[in-house]
Amino acid sequence: MDITTFVNDVIVGTAVFLRDVLNTASTMLLSPRDILPALDAGAAGTAGIVPPVTFFVVSVIALVLMMLATGSLVTPSTKSNWLLSYLNWLLSYLKETVRTLAWKRLFLFAIPFLAVFTVLAASISMISGWVAKPVGYEIALAISCYFGGTSYLCFSAAILLAVPQWANAADRRFRPRWLWAAVLGGAMTVAFLRCMYSFLLLLHHFLDGAIYQTILVYGLGFVLMNLVLGFVTLWGLPFIDRSTANTADD
Repeated sequence: MDITTFVNDVIVGTAVFLRDVLNTASTMLLSPRDILPALDAGAAGTAGIVPPVTFFVVSVIALVLMMLATGSLVTPSTKSNWLLSYLNWLLSYLKETVRTLAWKRLFLFAIPFLAVFTVLAASISMISGWVAKPVGYEIALAISCYFGGTSYLCFSAAILLAVPQWANAADRRFRPRWLWAAVLGGAMTVAFLRCMYSFLLLLHHFLDGAIYQTILVYGLGFVLMNLVLGFVTLWGLPFIDRSTANTADD
């Protein structure tokens, strides 16, 4: 094996893949109709557009790494409540993952995120059959993955811009605060609203109904998803409390 050719192929292949990830996110934001061929092609995707689940997993990994970068500068207290205790445990686990180069663990972190959007896709697929033309589960999941992945990448970009500020002393962070709030808050609001619009546009294409039907399916899908996730969270709360008990300060 020619090691030079191998290394070149790996580097070029990685660069092309990352370019396609960014191109997929920008396409979802700016011209979502260009993603329709990829949705019609299913999991195979098309040139320049990363397949939906792969795109989603990569975006989650990017978000987790950005959260790790922030968490390494700001460690939450373990005494406040179960959520902060869980976040502290998660941060420690992430640090160990990166330190030991156990990259397969990062893919495991994508599973809960993906589970959220599988529930959303199932909700949309079910509700669409009641309101208008049924949308297949695979199509609903693909749209949800592109929507969620793009949202996560936008959030990761915002964290990346904010990370250097966390390295400052407490009295120097995010000064002036109104400017940081206006820039980051405004940019995130615009990006998220644009992602929602793209989601609705793609859903409307496959729903083949009136715009109010699309909004109804979209809204009820999120309501049903939140109800399911709320029930699961309440059911699993005792297990979370038990798993994070050992992280409490003495």
